[in-house]
Amino acid sequence: MEPFLITHYSKKGDGVASYRSKSLIVPQTIREETVIPQQIDRYKRGFLARKATVLSPSIKRTLPKCAHAAVCGGCSWQHLRYQAQVEEKAEKIRALFAPLTTVSPQPVIIGAQHWQYRNKMEYTFSQNKKGEHFLGLLQSFSRGKVENLQECPLAPSWFTTALIGVRDWWKTTTLRAYHACVDEGALQTLMLRSFGSCKLIQLTVSGNAEYGLSRRQILSFKEAVLRLFPNEDPSLFLQLKQIRKGSPTQYFEMHLSGPATLKNTLCITYKEETISWQCILSPSAFFQPNTYTAPLIYQQALTLTAPTKEDILYDLYAGTAVVSLCFSPYIKKSIAIESNPYALCDAADNVRSNGSKNIELIKGDVATVIEERVDLPMPTLVIADPPREGLKAKALALLQKLKPKKLLYISCNPQTQVADLAHLQNSFSIKKIVPIDQFPHTPHIENLVYLEKKNA
Repeated sequence: MEPFLITHYSKKGDGVASYRSKSLIVPQTIREETVIPQQIDRYKRGFLARKATVLSPSIKRTLPKCAHAAVCGGCSWQHLRYQAQVEEKAEKIRALFAPLTTVSPQPVIIGAQHWQYRNKMEYTFSQNKKGEHFLGLLQSFSRGKVENLQECPLAPSWFTTALIGVRDWWKTTTLRAYHACVDEGALQTLMLRSFGSCKLIQLTVSGNAEYGLSRRQILSFKEAVLRLFPNEDPSLFLQLKQIRKGSPTQYFEMHLSGPATLKNTLCITYKEETISWQCILSPSAFFQPNTYTAPLIYQQALTLTAPTKEDILYDLYAGTAVVSLCFSPYIKKSIAIESNPYALCDAADNVRSNGSKNIELIKGDVATVIEERVDLPMPTLVIADPPREGLKAKALALLQKLKPKKLLYISCNPQTQVADLAHLQNSFSIKKIVPIDQFPHTPHIENLVYLEKKNA
């Protein structure tokens, strides 16, 4: 087999070479390395090298910390030195924004540490035809196979304790993993969450009554988990995921043990002043997944937008209203809009427990709320932190109509962020681009873009 030069990375961070005028994906390789594949298979619109020998290892290469790194789909850059990862992400942001603006991105901001940084992980249950039990993350390029994880250095060590303990409990039962295509089986996912010193363990099962867990099985799950953490009081939940054709998926939560919500203190420093916020989080509500960069995101948001007591903030896709809380001492009023009812309940608790008097919470779709609530004051500042798919066309149109003086777009998907900003460039000018490495050992990055309204 002839050698191939790795020229760039795929969206998932795998090395890519050219083969027969198409892309050849070569996992666990680094740009500018030369490789010889031992086996090449067709993959989607191109090709995949499942085995490859690296002829000229890059000086950026390092030994992965995790034994599962070569097959697990949880992260794809453990073999790339951390500083090299940051450099690649900086280049990615520069290349994405170069066609849109002459503003140069600021240096990538990194957190206090890049191991054990994730405060939330969701693991999948699976079984093969032999009935073997698998609980972990999906394998790369495997069409749904699950890697039976024994460790994961991206998350706190107690996650591994819980993961292995729940897998061992599963083996003592007759419960089967859920198969979505036929709506059979019971066990779907295990979600683990860390918030300060709080631990949350949630087991998601099928809402199909035929495969429902008995009272005895639920109790055995609870007892097995509590034995893993003696002298502690972790929050335990059972979630039913009900799927019906022609109807939206419904979720029902059952609180089994421990605190019903997680509590933590978030410290934000702005203008040499540090303010502490008491944050409340329920199992299904969103919070930034990196424990060490979450405060940096909010601090940067304040620094970039320089809020004043005259500002009226629209906090779009507000989640648990942490942005509104951080801005509340510095602005006149915040209007936080969120569609997730669990997040909104947490937001109400957060506002109440912190004594914030200038935050209004509204449940609903962002574009619908803004369009229908004609009584709302016009914003001078808008902060949008949408899901990975970005802003919807209707929301983009309304932003151009509102034309706030200041706009901050926070995104975990710079590709959709760039596409959205291209639609807004007639109304707003990009002033600053601030990437934050919220996802070490993956190709993903958080990106903050600050814009100001163009003069008419």
